[in-house]
Amino acid sequence: MVFIEVRMEKMNRIRNKKRRITLLALMLLATGILLSAATYAWFTANQIVAVNNLRVNVAAQHGIQISADGTNWRAILNTQDLINAAITYPASINQLPEIFEPVSTIGTMNAAGRMEMWYGDVQTNDAGDHILTTTQSIETRGHGESSTGHFIAFDMFLRVDIDLPVFLTPQSGVIHNADFGPAGNALDRGIKNSARVAFVNLGNVPVGTSLAAIQALNAGEAATVRIWEPNYDVHTPAGAANALDRYGIVTGLGPGAARLSYRGVSAAISATDNIRITDTYNPVHTAFFAPVTPLITTRFNFTTNVAAFNLQEGITKKRVYFWIEGQDVDCENTASDGSITLNLQLSTLPT
Repeated sequence: MVFIEVRMEKMNRIRNKKRRITLLALMLLATGILLSAATYAWFTANQIVAVNNLRVNVAAQHGIQISADGTNWRAILNTQDLINAAITYPASINQLPEIFEPVSTIGTMNAAGRMEMWYGDVQTNDAGDHILTTTQSIETRGHGESSTGHFIAFDMFLRVDIDLPVFLTPQSGVIHNADFGPAGNALDRGIKNSARVAFVNLGNVPVGTSLAAIQALNAGEAATVRIWEPNYDVHTPAGAANALDRYGIVTGLGPGAARLSYRGVSAAISATDNIRITDTYNPVHTAFFAPVTPLITTRFNFTTNVAAFNLQEGITKKRVYFWIEGQDVDCENTASDGSITLNLQLSTLPT
């Protein structure tokens, strides 16, 4: 009887050991799945934590006057000026959220003079794959906590006496708020490297045109769009790993890395379309994505003026968009927090 009890106890220990081994194996498998998902774009691990404490500064030099409302002309605009624009520009729709979340666009304009932006969400299908769904994100007036938008959008008015080219000076850029020189800061997780800016030309009128007509300028679908990709030549190690894992692209960390091509979202994507995150660059998906070639590109810490756009004599209304591009290789989970600033310094001088 004692022998049987000892034997039973030994068998129970063996069963318990096997059970622990099985549980450990399952835990390791689950950990492996989590680790393999950690470098996907669109912030798959934590989609509500993005970039906060956003700031915008716009300065004009050498013959350019700038305004947030088309009537009060200044040399510098900041975030508060854009917020206050609604006082004298009631129709303005300046969206200035405190928190960014990834969106994507190919720069298509609609009749309302708005650029079509697509907000991405990552889900898991029955096979366990991460799939991308998108819905259109249309800006509304709001700032800080009152804004439900995913990106910054605002109008600015530029005034010149003759036709002039406009350049971005080296004071322009998207920077991590703790950047101090080329090496940046240890808290910089690289979210600035997936930022984009677009300059939309909504129309031009002569000086002396009524304020109502100036503010109402809207070229609609015919508006020209120039997308700017700052910091194109730098990547974090996680961004470089994401480029390889997701797109099969080998890139260096930079500075000095080659600019990478990407495909922006062009339409709504539903869960039934079953577009896997790893297939968003696949050329067969032409119904949902299209190649984007930014017309303005700058290196991190560039040192010479870069051509941005041309201005006609008179007053030109520009709409500016500032967003985190979800289809950029640097838009990955480890970059999903931070604090960034958009600086624009516009000059008519080529150097």
